[in-house]
Amino acid sequence: MMTFVTGEPPSLKGVWFALEGSPEAQRAAHSIAHKLGAKSFVIEPGAKLLYHAFAAMLSPMLATELAAAEEVGLRAGIGAWM
Repeated sequence: MMTFVTGEPPSLKGVWFALEGSPEAQRAAHSIAHKLGAKSFVIEPGAKLLYHAFAAMLSPMLATELAAAEEVGLRAGIGAWM
């Protein structure tokens, strides 16, 4: 789970990649990750949905969503009296 910024080539050294697929695909992806200086781990096909839910819950957008919720609550008068 990594943020990519336009115009800023990222360093993938030490970044973790989740792999899922056939054994051959996993080996190829692991080799690519290794050549990039990254690390990898395998997730089971049945865990893919949960992995993506996990990623969404931890994304940088969470902080943005919480800040927006705070602003909406303040505009509604919530917090002014708390």
